[in-house]
Order: sequence, then structure tokens, then C-alpha cells
Amino acid sequence: MRRLDSHLLNLANMARQVGVDSFDNKELKALESLPKAQSNIALENFGDIQLEQAGKTIDLLKADKLDLLDRDKQFILEAIVIPSRRPVIDIVNDKIVTSQLTTKWEHLKKKKIRHKIESSLLSVGRIDAPGVPYAGTGFVVGKDLLMTNRHVAKLFAEGVGTSNLISYTSDSASIDFYRELGNTKTDLLRIKKVVMVHPYWDMALLKVDGLSDNRLPLSLCTQDPVDFANRDIVVIGYPGFDPRGDDEYQRVQAEVFRSQYNAKRLQPGKLRKRELVSSQGNQWEALTHDSSTLGGNSGSCVLLLPISPNEETVVVGLHFAGTYLKANYSVAAFDMAQDPRVIESGVDFVKPLPPPNRDVARSWEEYESPGDTTMSEKQNPPSTPNVQSDSIEHQQMTFTIPLKVSVSLGNIKADHVSGQSAVGGNPAVSKLQARTNEGQFGIFRREPEPEPEVDNTPFQIDSLKRADFSWEAALSCALASNLAYSDNSEMQKVSKNVWKFNSCTVFDSGGTRGFVAISDDCILLSFKGTTSVSDWLGNLNITSTTKDYGIVHSGFSNALTDVQALLEAILSSQGDRSLIVTGHSLGGALATLAAAEWADKFDVTSVYTYGQPAVGRGNFQNFMSQNYGEQFFRFVNDSDIVTTVPPNFSHVGKLIHFDANGGFKTNELNFESAVDNGNDMMNVAQFTRLKIQFLQNYLNGLEAGLPANESLATPEAESIFTIFSDHAMAEYIAKIKKQMD
Repeated sequence: MRRLDSHLLNLANMARQVGVDSFDNKELKALESLPKAQSNIALENFGDIQLEQAGKTIDLLKADKLDLLDRDKQFILEAIVIPSRRPVIDIVNDKIVTSQLTTKWEHLKKKKIRHKIESSLLSVGRIDAPGVPYAGTGFVVGKDLLMTNRHVAKLFAEGVGTSNLISYTSDSASIDFYRELGNTKTDLLRIKKVVMVHPYWDMALLKVDGLSDNRLPLSLCTQDPVDFANRDIVVIGYPGFDPRGDDEYQRVQAEVFRSQYNAKRLQPGKLRKRELVSSQGNQWEALTHDSSTLGGNSGSCVLLLPISPNEETVVVGLHFAGTYLKANYSVAAFDMAQDPRVIESGVDFVKPLPPPNRDVARSWEEYESPGDTTMSEKQNPPSTPNVQSDSIEHQQMTFTIPLKVSVSLGNIKADHVSGQSAVGGNPAVSKLQARTNEGQFGIFRREPEPEPEVDNTPFQIDSLKRADFSWEAALSCALASNLAYSDNSEMQKVSKNVWKFNSCTVFDSGGTRGFVAISDDCILLSFKGTTSVSDWLGNLNITSTTKDYGIVHSGFSNALTDVQALLEAILSSQGDRSLIVTGHSLGGALATLAAAEWADKFDVTSVYTYGQPAVGRGNFQNFMSQNYGEQFFRFVNDSDIVTTVPPNFSHVGKLIHFDANGGFKTNELNFESAVDNGNDMMNVAQFTRLKIQFLQNYLNGLEAGLPANESLATPEAESIFTIFSDHAMAEYIAKIKKQMD
């Protein structure tokens, strides 16, 4: 007997779950008339030979002879047989294409139930966001009120909760209630406002104006879904194309979805049991189902079908994720009805309502105190289940498949997808480590990989005394920026025992960390950067605040504020010693802002930064040029992506831009101008696409059995973009050393 791989075992389990082993001859013969994909890689003719193979495949499954299911039989099982139990049905002119309903779903043709479903179709639309092919699905839940996933809303909004949410809907975020196959009609409304980004579930509420009278709110069920186990449901949404996988997978996907994507579809299935997941940093039980879904289904309604003429269709869940050949996940409407804030927002729940959920109430307290109208995104917790907030997955029956986004950023090319799907098992929680405060950039991160050993002996304390540029000072500050990533004892040991500073004070508050080393002649302040670039970029916003010295990034400014009073107390106690400020990545941004804050307060002799993002705009550049025109040195290594963000912000300082070989991007050190933007910055569209790729990363890793989460902390997240290697501090140190050889 050959060894059975995990895919085959999952496939067999899924086939049994949907009842393939009870196939009868009528169903088998009906396979011949199913709609097929218009694709040269998909099955074109399902004739007598294929019918015979299908019959044999089902017989082998019944007999538990899985080792005899060769690739051809697996394809028939995965692409033809299972989808007959979990089909994908087109919607045209607000009607179900009933000819595509398979034997087990013929009851949906009945006039009363079909009318109820088709009335619900009117209230489901495709959400589009600027800079992406499309964002997901949304549906009407109240007066001018839409419900979708939090991870969909985050494509055009920043923040969590209800107060002070920042949305970019002016950039044409919208919902279209058509987008049907073969239909050019549209009914498009602009999204006016993001009403709520829920702190506990993957849910958000959006405001629109001008809803048609026939697009009525869908009623959300307030009965415990445990009462509806194994009941028929339909998912209504917009499944998208999954470009991953080998040719065999693409054959399956093309067959199941008939090579047509991004349009409104009906996806029947069964409601399944609850599964424990971790979302927004909270563990709770999601509701599962086994419809065939893809990535664009994010935000789809899970509609419970009536079993009696007097029963109405109700929304039993909000689809948000899935795991290929295992389970699709949704937020239960019953659970959402236990949050008074959701009720007060105007969501249409069936009465009576269940009592409030205390865990949900506590999650709100982390963001908005009672009566507080100045909520900020104190934490942006990730979804850390085995679930992938709607993404891509290959599974013909239970798919959750995302978009593919290619990002071209000047000479940077990043191309990646991620995915998710649907059906079954307990999701594993990823090994994430919470920090006490997000520092405005997300609250979860992966435990960092060990950094390569760095030789600290080339550090020259005397090089810090001069204000003009020197390679010795550049290397010393680079070593100090690298040391800031170490633990407290290592910072103390190296700065005092190796570099011969008199003292070293480590600071760490609100996630902002680093050290202050003091000698007889000078003070060296080094800020720690970001450990997980993917986490940080995925959560980075583009909001700003105005200071006396110009407009600067609000997140960076808030991160500095966490330690500013402490640092000023230390520096004030040291008399007139010269101050050298340095940092890598986020640390470089903090060093830049610290120099701006202290231009008139301390003797900032020089600033050296490495791979830093831009921090200001407008008159900030002039301020820094006037105060640090000859003292600020900004290093960029080749295609370091961090130096190209955030959009609409500009760099300051004299640029030293290394190429791939350690030479210079320009013919000489670019010191002719005091302010030089150097490499091109991303625009908003590019930045949005990049964040979507990170968003999809947390949906990725399913095939490896890895969880996805909103902090984007999947183990392979950074390996996806080889350009992250250009951001490594070790690369900067090596190229500076090369100049000194």
C-alpha cells in the first residue's frame, strides 16, 4: 500500500463530509450535464469513460481503498464529484441560474424558496477599493448600512472601534450590487464612511447613501447556531481567482468555477459545528460551513435556508476565512447580537436579542473607554487562528481564494499571493508574542529569528566627536543601531566593556526601545528598529500630525512620545556633551524626529540613519535642512523597500545610496544638497497594493498547515519578498566596511 499524502486524506474526508459515498446512479448520470469550464486545461467532455471512472472513484472511497485513488481519480473526485454536492451557481439579472443546480440542490428551484433567496441577492454587492482589483463582499444590514470583514475595510481605513476612524473612501471605495457574469448593469454606491471596525471579530460596518428601495436589510439571526447544525445554507459573494498551485490545482479550480471569477455567485453548502479560533487577539468559537468559497467571498453573508414555508431566510453568519479541504469560517450573527454597540449601530437583528457578551465588552474597553470620543488605534491585534481572513485557497468544494497582486515599485518587483479556503478541523494558533503597546504599528509580532553575529570591535568612540561625515562614524553608528536590537544585558556589556562608554541606560516604553551610552565627551542615542518588517509595513498608516517644526507621521511621533520625557531627563543631566542620534528602520525615523524635537534644546552633533522610512512633509524638509544641513546622513541599501514609504512623505538628510555591489547609486557621495529624497517613494496606490499582499500573506501558509493573522506574522511572510534582505542591518554594516577596506 502506498503512503497516503495529507492532500488525499483531506480530500477523502471532505468527500465523506459532503456525502459523496452516498452517491446514487441518478446523481452519477447527472454529472454529465453539469456546466463545465471553458478552459483548455479543464475537463472538456465528461463522457462514458469519465462516468465509469467517477463510479469507480466513489466505490473506492466507500471501500476506504484510498491508496488506489490515482491522480486521475483524485481529479474527478475533487473537480467533478464533490462540486456536484457543493456547486457554484451563477447569478444573472438578480436571478439564480437554476439549470446549474445539481441533484442535491434541486429543491432551491421551488418558487417560494427561490423567491426568498433571490430577494436576498439584491442586498449583496462587491466592494471595490482604490488600487486593488477588488476588495471583497458586503451586504445590507440596516438603513444605509453595510456589513463586511474588518480585513476588507482595512484596505481603505485605519483604526479600530468607532471613534476617530480614518477612512480613505474619497479615493472611490464603493459597492456595486451587480457585477454579474455576462451582465453590464451596475448599481454602484460610494462608501461614505467607515462606521465601525470591530475590535473582537473580523467585522466592519460601512455607511452608504442612496440605497434602492428593493435592497432591503438582511435580518441577522439571534438564535444559537448550534440549533442549525447540518442545515442548508448558501453563501452569496464574489469568489476570485487563485493563481497559486500547480497545473493540477489550476485544472481543479477552473473546473469548479468554470474559469469565471470576480462575479456574483451563489454557493450552497451545509452549516457545520463551531471551531475555536483566535481573532483580534481573542479566542472565540467561529461558525463553520462547507460551501465552495474563494477569496473574494470575504464579507459574504451566510444565509440559512428555510425548512418550512413560514420560515424566513436569515443571515446566520459573516464569512471571513477558510482552510482548504477543512473548513470555512464565519462570525455567527448570534454572537454579534450579544454586542450592544453593534445593535446600536442599526444592524437589523431578529428579536428577541441574547444577553450581552462580557468578553466582547472587555475588548471594547481596550479601545474606547465609556463615553470616550477620542479613540485611537491603541492596538491593532491580528487574527491568529488557522483561519485565513478570506483569502485564496485551492479546494474545489470549499475554496477561499484571494486575489493576486503584483506590485511594481520602481526597480522593486514583489509578486505574491496567499490563500485560504474551507471545511473542517481545529485551527492551530500561531506562535505570536504580544507586546505591551503597539507603538502605533500593530500589537503582535513573530518571535524574531536570531540575528547573525556582528563584530563590534571596529567601533571607534573618537569618531563620534566630529560633526562632518566620516566612514568611521558611519560604521560606529551602524553598529550602535544594530546593538539596539539586542537584549538589555548585551547592550550594557558591549557599550561599556567593548566600546568603553562610562555608562549605558536602556529605555523601553510602549514598544519604543533603545539605549543611551555616555562618555566624557559625547552621548550616543540609538533607537531600536522594527523586528518584523512585514508586520510593521502591513500595519503602517499614512496619517500625520502638525508640530512646530512641520507635518510629521503621527505613528512615529506617538512612538517617540512614549520615551521622550525619559530621554530628555537623561540628556538634561549630562551638561553640554555633544549628542549623536542613530537608528535603523523605525529607529531611524525616531532618530530623525528626536533631532527635530531637540534642535534648540540639545547639542545634536550628527544624525546617522539606516534604511529609515520618511517621516515628514511640507516645511519639515526646510526645518531639517536649516538645522542639520551638514550633519544628517541617511543610508539606503540598494532596493530597501522601507525607504520608499509611507506615501506622501519626504526624506531629509544627505543621501548615501549603495547599489547591489556596495558601490554608489550616484557617481559620488550625494552631498551637494542638504535635502535629497534619493530613491523614489511609493504612491498611495502602490502602498495599498503592498499592504494587500501582506494582508494576503496572513491568509497564506495553509498548505503548510500554518495559521494566518492580521498582523501578517506568517513564518514565510518576509521570505516572500527577497527585497527585505536589502533592509537587513547586517547588509548596511557590510557595505560600510567595504568602503573602509
